[in-house]
Amino acid sequence: MKRKGFTLIELIIVVIIIGILATIALPLYKKAVERARGAKAKDAIRLIRQAEAMYYAEQRCYTGSLTALNGYLELGEIANGADSEWTYTVDPVTGLDYTINAMRIICPLKGIKLKIVADSVTWEPAPDGKWQGCQ
Repeated sequence: MKRKGFTLIELIIVVIIIGILATIALPLYKKAVERARGAKAKDAIRLIRQAEAMYYAEQRCYTGSLTALNGYLELGEIANGADSEWTYTVDPVTGLDYTINAMRIICPLKGIKLKIVADSVTWEPAPDGKWQGCQ
């Protein structure tokens, strides 16, 4: 006589396999999400840098105000100094030097800096050297 359905052992093995696959996939997914967040901030910083270059070409100085840059490139919500995940600032300018900062809203200790000194660019990742947010 044939039985219909699965045995308890078969079901337990399937649950264990799904659990193993989930433990492998979840950390990879979190890393991909954090890389995407970092890429979003880098794109915004590049846009701010382009606007600073256009501002400098016209005014012969840099500005520390994001709202002043909005007339040069359409910065959208970045012009207010923040988007949904990051806050953006331009540090006070001294000569040919300025720094654009992007800090995570959820975890302000983690962020990105783009330091521009005499048109040489240096990326400084979060203090721990990673893009990861608060855990």
